Amino acid sequence: MSHSPRPMKTKLRVCLQAAAIILAGAWVFSPAFHGAKLWDDNLDFPETRLAFNLSGLAKVWTGAIGFDYYPLKATVEWIQWLLWGDSTLGNHLTNAGLHVLSALLFWRLLSRFGVRWASFGGFLFAVHPLVVESVAWMTELKNTLSLPLLLLAMSAFVTYDEKKSAGKLILSLLCFLAAMLCKSSVVMFPVILLLYCWWKRGRIGLADVWASAAFFAISLVLGLVEISYQNTQIAGEYLDIGGLFSRLAGAGLSVAFYLWKFLVPIGLMPVYPRWSVVPPSPGQFLPWLALGVLIGWLWTKRASWGRDALFGLGCFGVNLLPVLGLIPMGYMRLSWVADHFVYLPMLGLIGLVAGGASVLADRMTQAKRWLLAPLTASAAIILCTLGFASRRYAEIFRDGETFWGYALSQNPQAWIAHHDLAYILASQPGGQTEAIAHYEAALRLRPDFAEAHNNLAILLARQPGRQAEALAHYEAALRINPDYAEAHNNLAILLAGQPGRQAEAIAHFEAVLRIKPDNAEAHNNLGILLARQPRQQAEAIAQYETALRLRPDYAGAHYNLAVLLARQPGRQAEAAVHFRAALKIDPNFAPAREALQRLQSGR
Repeated sequence: MSHSPRPMKTKLRVCLQAAAIILAGAWVFSPAFHGAKLWDDNLDFPETRLAFNLSGLAKVWTGAIGFDYYPLKATVEWIQWLLWGDSTLGNHLTNAGLHVLSALLFWRLLSRFGVRWASFGGFLFAVHPLVVESVAWMTELKNTLSLPLLLLAMSAFVTYDEKKSAGKLILSLLCFLAAMLCKSSVVMFPVILLLYCWWKRGRIGLADVWASAAFFAISLVLGLVEISYQNTQIAGEYLDIGGLFSRLAGAGLSVAFYLWKFLVPIGLMPVYPRWSVVPPSPGQFLPWLALGVLIGWLWTKRASWGRDALFGLGCFGVNLLPVLGLIPMGYMRLSWVADHFVYLPMLGLIGLVAGGASVLADRMTQAKRWLLAPLTASAAIILCTLGFASRRYAEIFRDGETFWGYALSQNPQAWIAHHDLAYILASQPGGQTEAIAHYEAALRLRPDFAEAHNNLAILLARQPGRQAEALAHYEAALRINPDYAEAHNNLAILLAGQPGRQAEAIAHFEAVLRIKPDNAEAHNNLGILLARQPRQQAEAIAQYETALRLRPDYAGAHYNLAVLLARQPGRQAEAAVHFRAALKIDPNFAPAREALQRLQSGR
């Protein structure tokens, strides 16, 4: 018996194609591998740090910690921190690795759907510029982690559908549940399953509905949980997205935007200009009209190639629904659209492109085989062009100043870009003046931005003769958000340094502690002010002791408590204990050392 060389050649070709996708992904995203934390990275990761123990991790899963209910994603972040701490390289490599894995899994899925140019589809997803934001931005781990799980769920369901294997259905359900625990925007997966059944058989049977029932149950429960989280985030915040008709107009424009950016991925930016749809104009509903006409025409062709087109467009549109603004989302205060919203939906469009290329290749092969070479060369040119564009875009994710500077060069009206660039500049020597200018620009664009008022006030308070302006901005922040603990705390510190305003400062520290009772710094600062009042020494001691219960390694609170105890008759020994505690925590704490020496010498 002789072995045919064809299977060996096929395996070699597949291995080479897979290697090409992996190497292309590494090359495209390598400029961001050492990138700093950006934007929500500075908010998201500290939330996870609170859970760097088993009891804290349990709080993540019960929903007590975090801005969204993505416990599996938070657990992976927790594991990453255990592996490489604050180094960002590991996080970036994880995102890139998961993305490349998704590209390979998508290739495999397209092959199972009978797409001959499936590898082209996987390669296109790997290097398309629209994926850069999800891969290069660490916070979007929720995208890169949820997608391979979702693709595995789809692959397992396809096997179940072919072999009626209950084990594969359970596996698909578990993978989908895991994906939902990473990001809730995969919530439309049960609809995709029914769409797949229709595409395959031309109808949706009762057995298909029963098979998808458990998927719908998971979507409903976890989808409602995420809506609850979103409502908590945007509570009291004006998003300016209008009523139903405004949201429909915005959603239609968003669909058209994503289609265009997929076909012509130029001018990508971190924050896109936010078009106004309040009230909507008749012309803003034209995308829906065009989409309806297209779907109607394809429906007439459903007996042949139209069904394939409807399946691809359906996967795109259905997966976009959760992020079109029909349900209010906090991000909508910035823009209606974002590249990371289309990370999953664009797979439907890529499937259409790969399927279309396969059909074209087959027809060219049947006509004249040599025509296949120009088609292959064109595909290679497209992939190389997209790869170079993606790599160039990935370069802006290397640090915050580059990232936000680029964002402002593309969209000067992006108030969040002015604010976050100002925050970075404020920490640089000599950057305070420019930071103030950017904070002021952010407030001109969005006067109700409480955080910008607070951060601008911090800088103004450090400028000679500008304390009054700082007070005005702190007060503006608190008018916008009366429960803004940080603004209360900062205002209290500023007032504490002004003659005759001690009572006001005490009131603001007390407000901080009403909002955040576990704020050790506020307890310590309140203790300092109370210690200056002749009849409130006992209350001051209680505040210091509370601060130390919350933070036993708080050297400043140990020192302040020791100073106050040293003045109390018969409490010098206790004072010495706290002076020594402060020095144990911070051996270079000179005031504590000097105070302890005076106490021991009896002076």
